[in-house]
Amino acid sequence: MYVGGTCGLQTRKGILFAKHLSDDQVIDYMNKILDYYKEAGIEKRMGAFIDKIGFEKFSHDILRKE
Repeated sequence: MYVGGTCGLQTRKGILFAKHLSDDQVIDYMNKILDYYKEAGIEKRMGAFIDKIGFEKFSHDILRKE
């Protein structure tokens, strides 16, 4: 599962977040990531949001929600 990629004029590949996930795990992480993003109240794209807070903090906070 990759996060933070962008498309459009400035494309970039997402950052590897987790490997070897089941479909249910992917859906669970997607829900956690979207909830985290909404709670932060940032109106930027996901990639810009992750850049702002740092991938380490982002991944730590998401994994902590388990």
